[in-house]
Amino acid sequence: MKIDRSFVSHLSGTTGTNFLDALIHLGKTLGLLTIAEGIEEGSQLKHLQHQGCDEGQGFLFSKPLPAEEIERLILRSSSLVGAR
Repeated sequence: MKIDRSFVSHLSGTTGTNFLDALIHLGKTLGLLTIAEGIEEGSQLKHLQHQGCDEGQGFLFSKPLPAEEIERLILRSSSLVGAR
């Protein structure tokens, strides 16, 4: 289940946080992979991870890239993860 960036951008308010958390919980209850888009800040990523969101995308990870640059990004990211 893909969670729109508009929900992620409202993480600063209690109502927005509660709604986002409910969306993640709904996805989990239905057995769906949850993917949040529009992640721009580390605090947003931490909150989503804490709530059990499976995956994320946004400017925090990378700006939009041409297809030929994606492979390099994935290879670089994989080598960083392996180094932990």
